[in-house]
Amino acid sequence: MNLFEDEKDLPQPTKTGIRVGTAGYSYSDWKGPFYPSDLPDGDMLPFYVQHFPAVEVNYTYYRIPAARTSVAMLRRAPHLEYAIKLFGGFTHEPDPDWEALPSFVYGIKPFVDAGKLATVLAQFPWSFKAVDESWGRLERIAGGMEGIPINVEFRNIAWHQDEVRDRLHKMGLGLVNVDEPHLKGLLPATSFATNKIGYVRMHGRNYKKWWHSEKPDDRYNYSYTIPELQEWIPRLRELNKYVERSYVIFNNHPLGQAVVAAREMMHLLLEEGL
Repeated sequence: MNLFEDEKDLPQPTKTGIRVGTAGYSYSDWKGPFYPSDLPDGDMLPFYVQHFPAVEVNYTYYRIPAARTSVAMLRRAPHLEYAIKLFGGFTHEPDPDWEALPSFVYGIKPFVDAGKLATVLAQFPWSFKAVDESWGRLERIAGGMEGIPINVEFRNIAWHQDEVRDRLHKMGLGLVNVDEPHLKGLLPATSFATNKIGYVRMHGRNYKKWWHSEKPDDRYNYSYTIPELQEWIPRLRELNKYVERSYVIFNNHPLGQAVVAAREMMHLLLEEGL
């Protein structure tokens, strides 16, 4: 059953400009819980935009995007704001092919030209430590993005330092705040802003599967409770004091749980006047 089949109004950013969405939208297990079971895959994005004002595009992590693909996405959902995940070759590979960075920039240029690029998300693995080599990689990325906004997600607690945030601010890089399991070595929930774009990624709190899972997506198999979402209201209120706009992106995508949590968060924000 489609949970929201009777809701007709297109969603808008909240009063203070907070955009809520999900990490990705093209999941086969969302058919039934969110999408109509007979909806063609090519119609997922136009359906999605009826419910959320922003989306995180994740296929760009796996390959350099083509400009024609970006144009096609914009045509199908011109009202969305798109956060584009940086190609994993720049964030996860030990020896990145930096000559490919201009191709990435060119591939997402249609979003920039249309005024629909939220930010580029540079998500690094837990093994990415706060050392000089890592800062050199961040500088290389920032320097090659031609002024395009970038928000950086760290997974390792070593980055949870005032000096790190100060340095990111000087580089013009935004920090991603995260909600994830309360485990040793992971980052706590925060409400920091180091540029004019606030960004929060809600990964779920599946501590049993975070380090040990049969499939990578198992760690994100989590259903948020209302009290857990309410914990973020004061953090988002604080974050919004320092930014021009904010994004709250749910990554607990298995079985459509991100959709449910995102909708509940939108309702909570509106109830709180945010």
